[in-house]
Amino acid sequence: MKLKIISITLVLCLYLPSAFAEVPSLSLKDSLPIAEAALKKANAELNNYYLYGITFNHSEKGSYWTHIYRPKTASEYSEIFVKVYMSGETELSGGQFSQRRR
Repeated sequence: MKLKIISITLVLCLYLPSAFAEVPSLSLKDSLPIAEAALKKANAELNNYYLYGITFNHSEKGSYWTHIYRPKTASEYSEIFVKVYMSGETELSGGQFSQRRR
């Protein structure tokens, strides 16, 4: 019985940190126009893509939203990823973009 209790405690300890994750200082709603502006500035044809998903992530550079845009039809390009950091800085990658900052 002690082994089961130890196992359950270990599993709970592994999951607890994610329950207390950082609260984004830039809202999801506010990140949308920032991502779209970065795509327009980079001359991406937004009419050819749709917003597929958004995730909240962390890196050594800080927290950021990742906006994933997929082509509406089959094309030579794949998904475009737009990282929107809490400061409003953006990075584009995937699709026709090499990773670069805006």
